[in-house]
Amino acid sequence: MLIKNKTGILIAGILILFLTSFVTAFGVGTGYSIKYPLEMYPGQKISLSVTLDNNDIEGGASFKGEIIEGSEIATLDKGIHKIPQGEKEKAEMKIKIPENAIIGQQFLIKYRFEQVSEEGESGVSFSQGISSGFNVKVIERPPEAKQGISTTTITLILLALIILVAIIIWIVLKRKNNQTSQLKSQLTKSPPTKTPPKKFKK
Repeated sequence: MLIKNKTGILIAGILILFLTSFVTAFGVGTGYSIKYPLEMYPGQKISLSVTLDNNDIEGGASFKGEIIEGSEIATLDKGIHKIPQGEKEKAEMKIKIPENAIIGQQFLIKYRFEQVSEEGESGVSFSQGISSGFNVKVIERPPEAKQGISTTTITLILLALIILVAIIIWIVLKRKNNQTSQLKSQLTKSPPTKTPPKKFKK
């Protein structure tokens, strides 16, 4: 009985060591967590980058991600990310908050990336993986978002106004130049010569 217990403890220790070494070798993150949530307002949608960091897996490794919890507001790209040793890559996560979400409500998003190995045409086999997650807190819509006018729209409006003012100034100056030219032309014309009246001899 004692031998079995020691064997079980040994196996558990090996598994913990293996998983710990994998977490150290590979990391994922978004910059948000349960304690520091992502803040979004109802109806808002964004694209969030998930950083995949292959710290120490020799020869590189391939990873595939999935949403474990929170799929009602989040999706994760389904591609396989091949990351050389010592390099990073970004996966795209899209998040959209429902229009009817309540202010103060929090959504939990949990995601997982597993190391995969391609086996020719037989498909993809999964091995070890790492999970992470963060909260999304629903906040009140900011004033600038309520107005619905983006910076690009404002820039285009200002540009159109500048062009319109320039056209008006050009028309006014052109008319003024035409009037000045006509006045100079009239002034430079020589007055008509008067012929003296004829004298009749008596």
